[in-house]
Amino acid sequence: MRVTAAIALTLTLAAPAQASGFWERSDEDPDAEVARVNYEREMELGNEYAIQAANRGASSLGLGKLVMRAFRAYENAALARPDAAEPHYLAGLVLWSFFNCGASANPICRNGNQDPSIAERIATHWTAFEKLAPLDPRIDASFLFERALAHTNVATREHLVAAIDDYLESLRRTDLIRINVANAYGNLAENYMMVGRLEEALATYPEAIRLRPSTTTIYGYAVALDRDEQGTKARELIADLGPSAFEEFKRSVESGEAFYVPLGEVFYYFALAEESLGDPERAMADWDRFLASGAHAEFAARARANRDALAARKPRK
Repeated sequence: MRVTAAIALTLTLAAPAQASGFWERSDEDPDAEVARVNYEREMELGNEYAIQAANRGASSLGLGKLVMRAFRAYENAALARPDAAEPHYLAGLVLWSFFNCGASANPICRNGNQDPSIAERIATHWTAFEKLAPLDPRIDASFLFERALAHTNVATREHLVAAIDDYLESLRRTDLIRINVANAYGNLAENYMMVGRLEEALATYPEAIRLRPSTTTIYGYAVALDRDEQGTKARELIADLGPSAFEEFKRSVESGEAFYVPLGEVFYYFALAEESLGDPERAMADWDRFLASGAHAEFAARARANRDALAARKPRK
């Protein structure tokens, strides 16, 4: 868990709630009065559970239960008052603060990746928040960047396209911090590739590499090139980086710093790297793993062709 996220959550919950004309008329409408009471009770419960979770620390037992209690309370508040944006913002924020996966260890992450069902709830609530409060100043470049990550973790085509839109919009803003500019270009290129928009992916990767020439970004570019049937150039890129870069890449995947969705997608990266670095046995095994995973089936034919080409070159016993 990123401690800064928990601190931000606590500060957000400490801010006073704003009243509105919706509740000013509640004395004339018994149903509105019931809704008001339910809304305020559920918001208070959500804040109480969220602050308890923030104060417990990442390794405490029962952290996940507290987070989900807070989330359900905010959802109940949203049901009590359908026109309120704040419950949707906080519902997404409490999940993002504690289930967000990254380089820091998080005991309620799954396999280094955010659980797709959790990611979908974050994206859905933050989309509802923006719809209800489109001019809220919290909808800044960082918000869009983080919602894009949530969309990406869901990994359906609809959400990958929504992530592309969020990355593009975040890059149009002037308040996106420098490291996220480079990451946004890299993630944007990867999302273009995952939805089959290879031409746009190949046009975006060079800018990401210029801003931050990381191994993960260069490997992504190589995978896009291979899927565009530019296999020779793809393998040259990886070979030029050498074996130490591949070890660095594997560490970034193992730590959760770099994630690929669906889970089987990473085997395409492994196989291409192993083949490029002269390890055909492992490469064939990882091509098979990619194919068996069913990840991004539109690239299965290319993966199979790569695997079969290696098998054809294998000396017969």
